[in-house]
Amino acid sequence: MCGIVGAVGIEHPDPTWLLKQMCNQIKHRGPDGEGYFQSNRALLGMRRLAIIDVSGGTQPIFNENRDVVTVLNGEIYNFRELRNTLHQKGHSFSTNSDTEVIVHLYEEYGEDFVSHLDGMFAFALWDVKREKLIIGRDRFGKKPLYYAVSSNSLVFASELKSLVAVGLIDREVDPEAIDLYLTYQYVPDPWTIYKNVYKLPPASILVWQSSTATTRKYWDVNEFFEKKIDISEVEAIDEFKKHLLRSTRTRLVSERPVGVFLSGGLDSSAVAWAMTEAAEGPVNTYSIGFENEPYLNELPHAKRVAEILGTNHHEFVISPDIGDLVERVSEYFDEPFADSSAIPTFCVAEIASRDVVVALNGDGGDEAFGGYSRYLSASFLSKASKQNFSRNRPLLTSSNVRKIPRKIVAYTKKSRELGLTQDPSLRYARSISYFDPESRSRLYRPDFALQLREFDSYLPLRSRWSALEKLNEVDKLLAIDYATYLPGDLLPKVDMMTMANSVEARSPFLDTAFVEWAAGLPSELKINQGTGKYIMKKALSTVFPQDLIYRPKQGFAIPREEWLAGPLQDILRDLLLSSNSSLHTIFEKEEIRRMIEEQRKNQGYGRKLWALLMLQIWYNK
Repeated sequence: MCGIVGAVGIEHPDPTWLLKQMCNQIKHRGPDGEGYFQSNRALLGMRRLAIIDVSGGTQPIFNENRDVVTVLNGEIYNFRELRNTLHQKGHSFSTNSDTEVIVHLYEEYGEDFVSHLDGMFAFALWDVKREKLIIGRDRFGKKPLYYAVSSNSLVFASELKSLVAVGLIDREVDPEAIDLYLTYQYVPDPWTIYKNVYKLPPASILVWQSSTATTRKYWDVNEFFEKKIDISEVEAIDEFKKHLLRSTRTRLVSERPVGVFLSGGLDSSAVAWAMTEAAEGPVNTYSIGFENEPYLNELPHAKRVAEILGTNHHEFVISPDIGDLVERVSEYFDEPFADSSAIPTFCVAEIASRDVVVALNGDGGDEAFGGYSRYLSASFLSKASKQNFSRNRPLLTSSNVRKIPRKIVAYTKKSRELGLTQDPSLRYARSISYFDPESRSRLYRPDFALQLREFDSYLPLRSRWSALEKLNEVDKLLAIDYATYLPGDLLPKVDMMTMANSVEARSPFLDTAFVEWAAGLPSELKINQGTGKYIMKKALSTVFPQDLIYRPKQGFAIPREEWLAGPLQDILRDLLLSSNSSLHTIFEKEEIRRMIEEQRKNQGYGRKLWALLMLQIWYNK
């Protein structure tokens, strides 16, 4: 696990200084060492968090002739199998590091080498003879990679701060990125907050040669949603356990201590169970809760899971200085980011870092097996629409609303869709919006709105939706979330917050073979009779009691509404209503004031105000 930086085709009076300054910005990602490569055309740098081949895996790493060089952020889980294959083909290795397979795979397969890698990674490879750079990301976007291209050069880094700090990019804010951020709570790829600076999308490589950059995808989960598996429920239960145990065992390869983030929810509990089955020694689990917040406190559930599994459990109840904690967490995000669960993620990583360097988590379980209420809603709406639309009846009536789960009713009302004539992609986009088009219209000053007159912030969702015509409504949402919410929100949150504490997070549910298998499962094994994660719950019913498996989903949250109405109220007013606020050049101050007053009275604007607060803190930085 590391952070990587680099540049090709640039002229700088002191390239050694440049590389070191770029790497110094991401020292938290790799406190155990650094490494550099310099030539007249290319610069590569890295900071290392030593986990595999601690003594010998220093990067950059070369091939036998030293004319191919690479730096890697992440882990290649199938590196041992790849080493054996490459050995048989005549390649020789000088380290035991997983990174070294990259240069030999490139020698053997050219640019297609990336399709052989199974893991979480962002890499850069420089071909000295061909003067060709290849950068790439893993299939799900676990590891971040930012880049900018000019007429003759390309620069890249694991975090934007490496490019900003040394003046390699212009810091002109992109109005489209602001619009996207207020819609989703994050800036989706390929946009970043800055104009002409981009995120490389997941499952993609970029090739730079002869001052030309081209990108392409090398894997697409949608193909596996289209290939449905003929499988019984009993067979699926058995296969689920096998996949989870295998993917967890694969992620235990480490020369440093490994633990589990245990929230008490089903996904992390499943991973904790798999680790107790696969690990050779005691398993360390970590949970946190907030003082005086019983609804958000999952510590009792996590403790029960730990007792059932017999783990060495660590739980902490925190009563933080809220303002200080918000500032500390936001410091690690180089773009506006409004998912407030970044705070508990940071806290649990900080606590776990006292004992472990690697932590497993349950990320990806919801997307694989249908855990969010929107998937239940999509299943309900799809079935109900056929019946009600054909009869020209409204979907929600006083007679049937009592029979429909509360979250489905809320989803349907929020989407403004009572007769179900709305485009499903638009219905979904509106349902997840922080600021819908109407509220953004009220917020934007006329000159700012004018810059966005031809821009549709729902484009990242709707363009992908149009490519999913063959899928049913549930699989469409799962595929969309794999392409947007997972790499745009959940994975950057965990990556930034764990790496801030020099901890590597690994996700068994984001194993390639596991995801491909889950995508091919019939939808009724994911959503069945109003129950999400149907097959997962069935598979774990022999491990955990029914009340743990079927309890309502809580999510990893903070008491955001209470904080905004209480300890953060003064900070909120000072930052958002100050005459020095950067936001007043693009937003209507009175609209912000109105939202603050409404929040104080009925706590109805928490998500919106949190997003604005995080945006203002980012501007201040």
